Amino acid sequence: MRILIATDAFPPVCGGSGWSTYELVKTLRANGHRVVLSRPVFGPRSRG
Repeated sequence: MRILIATDAFPPVCGGSGWSTYELVKTLRANGHRVVLSRPVFGPRSRG
């Protein structure tokens, strides 16, 4: 199954919900699912 997870918290900069999401992604991938995680990038704007 293909799964998209959108979150604003993911390790290494996060709290408990970020680590829960990390473990969920690990478990889903270990069970053969294709997981894509999308999160915002905080910090200075990049040129491009």
